[in-house]
Amino acid sequence: MSARYAIEDPDRIQPYSKNRFYWQYKQKPVLLLGGSKTDNLFQIPDLVEHLDEMVEVGANYIRNTMHGRLAHGYEVLPFKTEETGRCDLEQWNPEYWDRFARMLAETRKREIFVQIELFDEHAHTQRQWDERSAWNPDNNVNYTTKNTHLRGRGSYPAASRPHDFFYSVPECGTLEGRARDPVVLKFQQAYVDRVLAYSLPYNHVLYTVSNELFAIQGWAWGYYWARYVRNRAREAGKEVETSEMYWQVDMMHPEQRWSLDNPGIFTFFEASQNSANQNSPAKHWENLQFVRHYLSRGPRPINHTKTYGSDKGPSFACSDDETVRRFVRSVIGGAASMRFHRPDTGLGLNATAKNVIRAVRQATDVVPLWECRPRQDLLHALNPDAAYLAANPGKAYALYFTDGGAVGLDLTDVPGRLPLRWFCIDAGEEKPALRSELEAGRIVTIQAPAGGDWIAAIGGE
Repeated sequence: MSARYAIEDPDRIQPYSKNRFYWQYKQKPVLLLGGSKTDNLFQIPDLVEHLDEMVEVGANYIRNTMHGRLAHGYEVLPFKTEETGRCDLEQWNPEYWDRFARMLAETRKREIFVQIELFDEHAHTQRQWDERSAWNPDNNVNYTTKNTHLRGRGSYPAASRPHDFFYSVPECGTLEGRARDPVVLKFQQAYVDRVLAYSLPYNHVLYTVSNELFAIQGWAWGYYWARYVRNRAREAGKEVETSEMYWQVDMMHPEQRWSLDNPGIFTFFEASQNSANQNSPAKHWENLQFVRHYLSRGPRPINHTKTYGSDKGPSFACSDDETVRRFVRSVIGGAASMRFHRPDTGLGLNATAKNVIRAVRQATDVVPLWECRPRQDLLHALNPDAAYLAANPGKAYALYFTDGGAVGLDLTDVPGRLPLRWFCIDAGEEKPALRSELEAGRIVTIQAPAGGDWIAAIGGE
């Protein structure tokens, strides 16, 4: 890590100085919205076209997993593969890193923000480990099952927890009697250093250590690598933002405190698991509000690099309709980023996702959410899961209807009249013919124009 950058870059993505629940970039607040057809976009052959497709609908945020699951036929591994079919972890595959470099350059050009995931727990189980993982000692020429704690093919079925790969770091010597693994750790460090050599020159990148780390693997893994990334960046004269994604779907669970209680390690909170179908609509909202309240003394952005759900998805994923609601509900509830997960576990960037992103972007351009906060207390005659409100009282209100209907909005202390604009989520656009004004100074009944998902932008810019 010989390159050095400015000690502090005021233009980099970082918590917004006036409301640290949100992000800023180039010293201006920004809401991150996204959806894409896969997670490791740097590997896809039509990267530029897909990025342009995102920009067209107002998307500005991608998840970029670094794993090599080799699920689609176009992916390559980060390491050179020898004629025997085994990888050499000391030699890099130029094609992989050229693709990564291209993605970083093309996203910066479009101001699309990249949330990198360094490791993926699911890439180390069952078939992934046996047939595709370069880290498997049977699949590389650099170490064996005898000089590491890793086991070879057939050793880690899907339900196998924990996985020895995640016990390499020094602190793991105190967990479940497992010893650290310095041989494997050396190669893990070299790999992370290689990622950072490409990504640190860019100021539009966020870092997550893992995808869905299981509690049984403990706190040490995420702590070690978040510190490692931050320290490497500081050695290069740079600050970066880091987080970890734990598998637990209940944001109130003690496991999530590993992140919530450590702002010096995890500078934003990754809440993707809140979108899982195990959480009811009410629990989904309560979880997000719990996190906001828990962090209120030291706010941090709350990111969602995945919003699960599609009619074709697995049991833990919601229906199309509920996925849309969880996306918009979270935006109104104070999320700093939202992104639809890849198909079929999510909507990706299908027609529905495009309409949602487009309408939410337009509505939040009118009502700047970083000047608001969730205010359900201002709603009257409210049925469960019918409507959600973010408000800067007297100035701006974003009122989300999940399926038409009506609700009372308390404008008792607000003088004069406020403009009202309607954004149809299902159509992905504002309906200019519905523009009107509200007479304030009382509790005003707001009636959605029709069934389906709508955002009423009241006041604002």
